[in-house]
Amino acid sequence: MAERAVDARCRPVHPDPAARRPVGGLRALDFSERQPPAIGSVANTPGAPHLERERVPTRVRREETMTIDRGVVLVLRHTVTLALAATCLAGVARADDGGDDRQERAEHGGIVLAFKTMAPIQGALVNTPTELLHDQAAGALPWVISSARGVLHADGKLEVQVRGLVLADEAPVPATLRLTNPIPTFRAVVSCVKADGTVATSETPDVGASTDGDAHIEAVIDPPLPHPCVGPIIFVGNGAQHQQAVPWFAATGLN
Repeated sequence: MAERAVDARCRPVHPDPAARRPVGGLRALDFSERQPPAIGSVANTPGAPHLERERVPTRVRREETMTIDRGVVLVLRHTVTLALAATCLAGVARADDGGDDRQERAEHGGIVLAFKTMAPIQGALVNTPTELLHDQAAGALPWVISSARGVLHADGKLEVQVRGLVLADEAPVPATLRLTNPIPTFRAVVSCVKADGTVATSETPDVGASTDGDAHIEAVIDPPLPHPCVGPIIFVGNGAQHQQAVPWFAATGLN
């Protein structure tokens, strides 16, 4: 009787073998094989067949993992490709710039001095020529400047652009002239020391200057630069004067 009771408990609820066919991705358990119910199964539900979810084969899981890995590799591969392309484009741009520089050096014999700022005449430098500035004549009043840039080539080509080169807003500048430019023309002067220790001075033609202190100078200096030309200084001053007598309002340096 005890053995018959055990058999009754172990029999599936559906004794018909056809009743153990898969239902909705589930398969029936055969308790005759003494398999423990899977976690999350409905085996302990009264009146329900002893069912468990069909397990996903290991091979399927591996294939899914490999697919994900391939996707990650492809994304990384595209990222690296884009990064390399950007690097190549930057290199090409630098190469183009280098080509322009080489062409410019070939045409004008190289760059002697390039600058993006100029210092206005102020303080003790006002109306006081100094040997440190090659005894260039100095403006009689203090000036201010908004911006400046320029480049001097070995063949004497000079380009200078100034913005806002005007009289300072302070005494002794007359109140009616402050923050204005009363000089109708500007001129650039290049001054450097020759091998014998004397100062060589070259200049550009004078150009028109606005009352706001804006001017653009682009010309070949006269006379040509000496060789050697040591410690060149570029001045912008009154276009009505010439050479070393041009009173400077701004010079290459830090504003």
